[in-house]
Amino acid sequence: MKGTEYTVDNATIIQDTDSDGSQVNDADGLGAAVIAYGSGTKLTISNSYIETTGAGKSALYIGGGADVIVKNSTLIANSGTLYDTYMSSANTSGMLSSPWILGVDNARGNARTVSMVGAGSTETFVDSTVIAAGWGAMSTDMGSYLRMDVINTTVEAETGYAAFAISRIQETYYGSTLTSGVIGMIMMGGQADFTSYTGGEVITIKRMEASGEGKDSYYGAETDEVITEVVSEQVAEGETVTSSITTDGVGFEMHTMMGSDAVNGVTLRDGTSLETGEAAFVVKSGFGEVTVDDATITLNASKYTGETVFLQVMDNDDAFAGESAGTSFDEYFWEPAGWSFQFGTLDQDEWEDGQYDTMDYGTEGGSNYGQWTVTVDLTDTDIEGDMWNSSGYWNQGASLMQVSIGEGATVTGVISSGAYQHYAKTYEVGLYGYYEATGVDLEDNTWYNTYSGTWDNVDYISIVVNTPYYYGANGTEITITDGGVWNVTDTSFVTALSVDGGEINGVAGIYKVTVTVEDMDNQAGTVTVASCEQVEWDGGDINIAAEDNTTLYVIVPEGSDIDDIIVVGESLGYAAEEYEGQYFGSFYVVGEGVLETPLDY
Repeated sequence: MKGTEYTVDNATIIQDTDSDGSQVNDADGLGAAVIAYGSGTKLTISNSYIETTGAGKSALYIGGGADVIVKNSTLIANSGTLYDTYMSSANTSGMLSSPWILGVDNARGNARTVSMVGAGSTETFVDSTVIAAGWGAMSTDMGSYLRMDVINTTVEAETGYAAFAISRIQETYYGSTLTSGVIGMIMMGGQADFTSYTGGEVITIKRMEASGEGKDSYYGAETDEVITEVVSEQVAEGETVTSSITTDGVGFEMHTMMGSDAVNGVTLRDGTSLETGEAAFVVKSGFGEVTVDDATITLNASKYTGETVFLQVMDNDDAFAGESAGTSFDEYFWEPAGWSFQFGTLDQDEWEDGQYDTMDYGTEGGSNYGQWTVTVDLTDTDIEGDMWNSSGYWNQGASLMQVSIGEGATVTGVISSGAYQHYAKTYEVGLYGYYEATGVDLEDNTWYNTYSGTWDNVDYISIVVNTPYYYGANGTEITITDGGVWNVTDTSFVTALSVDGGEINGVAGIYKVTVTVEDMDNQAGTVTVASCEQVEWDGGDINIAAEDNTTLYVIVPEGSDIDDIIVVGESLGYAAEEYEGQYFGSFYVVGEGVLETPLDY
């Protein structure tokens, strides 16, 4: 019935299976309870209940340009038990759970409730509930000019992500609620807009198509073709409901995808609330645009580090994890001691050929697609948390972080270029590295089968600590205008600061620092302080910018002294010693400390 219209009304569909995933593929819709596929296909689901149990058993699959409208319905995916030899993978031909490198342990979920792929597909949810036991509730995958509109709908993922935005997709949430135990939304080139909904408002859904050049072409534009017009039947006329995102972990995790034109864009507006247990935004690679206007942001201190972070720009963890075949990921993670700017001190012989690559840092302009830009635009919003640009160390392009604090916005925290290291604890887990080190006998497949449930490292993906540092590529630019306020809480390294009608408080002094960079590979010890001089500043407007990649400005907070931070002739490194020497991964042997080198694979 491809290319026709369907209506499912007042239906109950329960698919209770013992699927282990070996005979299904959720990327193709094989195993889903309901499938809508093909251009011209239009499916409306109303007043219905759909629940699935089993690995790879989605409640709803949308692909090939199909349009689906869901009203006043509940969709649930309960997951199942994967076959024993399943390997964590990002290959859609065999992927049955979230790759562990995204920070979602696939021992806890292996079915996406709603999955949308393909060119021109759309999904519209109104007055509904979408629940995933794990993995993901609202998911998209490879496609182009996709569209997702979610109105007065509840989305929940107890141990996974609530939503995914990948490839050419525009997702808009009107007065909807996203709740997750791990990650609110994972992004790889998508756009997400969170806004309010007022009862009686008609939401018109139109087809998307390619338009313009560059970024415009990437995301496309609306056509005149109206797919549907929807109105919430549950929100009273004139009543306004706001959107919210609540997660115990990271709010939004961003990765690059599909080349240089891909931008991960998030807009929080019209009373939207965001509450996170870890960083609100983590940008691991690529371009990022965060716009916050009239939103409520609640940042809880990390249960691991104790730090409160709004924005974390860092290297992509994917590069730290081994791959045994194609995009199947090994179950280990190893990082040298100390800060990322110190990693270059390792003897190259300690690195296995083909496993960890060389130790070149990202140079100015970056590698891959060139230097990325991550922007934050704040108005009518209070932020109590730090923003760090600790990017460009592991063969990855550095990012330029630009923060704009405008009318009605206040930021209380650090805004700085930096270096990072993962936070970790010792592990008593049955992994291959642990087996090699201790001789402990493990069950078959434990070392590579992430479904085994024995691996806890996934809980620490994206959990890093930072220290101020700048090596010539990871610049930080701050603009404060129209009454915006930055309350400085600790030392910040910046490459540009412009205050025009705004305020900057809690500062003991601003210092211009010139460094000597012997080698843009930035091996440890090559960035040293050549000079340090105080900038004349009366506490009002100021406009300073680095002359080149050897200049930066140090914002010294009240109660601190520049001599405790910068010493002419010494390394630029400024680090909190309590985190030094921590390791992340299965190579930490309980009772014996850290293995000196990675084990043979």
